[in-house]
Amino acid sequence: MAIFTMSTFQGNHLTQLVDTYVLYTLSLKKNENRHARSKSEVAQVRAEIRGHQAPITNIQYNPIFGNPLRKRNKEHSKMTSIETGDVFLTSSYDWSLKLWHAKYNEPLAVFRKHDDYIYDCQWSTRHPCVFACVDGTGQLSIYHLVTNFEDPMLTLKSFPNRSEKAGPLTRLKWSNDGQQLLVGDNFGQFWMFQCHQSLYQCEDEDFDVFEWIIQKRIKFQTQRAT
Repeated sequence: MAIFTMSTFQGNHLTQLVDTYVLYTLSLKKNENRHARSKSEVAQVRAEIRGHQAPITNIQYNPIFGNPLRKRNKEHSKMTSIETGDVFLTSSYDWSLKLWHAKYNEPLAVFRKHDDYIYDCQWSTRHPCVFACVDGTGQLSIYHLVTNFEDPMLTLKSFPNRSEKAGPLTRLKWSNDGQQLLVGDNFGQFWMFQCHQSLYQCEDEDFDVFEWIIQKRIKFQTQRAT
């Protein structure tokens, strides 16, 4: 039985969670059957991946690198590479986050810096190298993959009017401009944080370094598979 069911579109690909631990990557193709009443799009399974060892709680393509036009945000006109555009992130009750590429069945990176269930993860809406997650210990973690690829650049457990032993933080959401971050918990409370400009303003160098990191990890995956 599926515990979580959610999906995300990326070009002609649909990555969907339809089982407890498994990622299914589908290809959308036009149905050219001349006997059909109308042409339609049909989905074919491209891959079935056991992505985690426990239920997956969220999945998201990078909203900046992963947009349909492969363009950066308004401040950046340079086109992104195909390799970087197909990067997505997953979180799970197995205490881990994983960075994936749609063409490969193994993660490009695994982040194991957490001591409990990870309830949610979200890419920044403005900075392509920044994402955040919340976990069962009540901790908010923010990663900046150019500044430090392995560890969070910021962790926070102290919230106004909330005990550090109050239980899990369960959801988070960036504002459209990336300058605020909403965080909610298991008691129905939520907080709005004003973000430092380093989390929503980025330079061309950030894009270039992140693309280099992803391409390097893709190359490693390719070599390991051969």
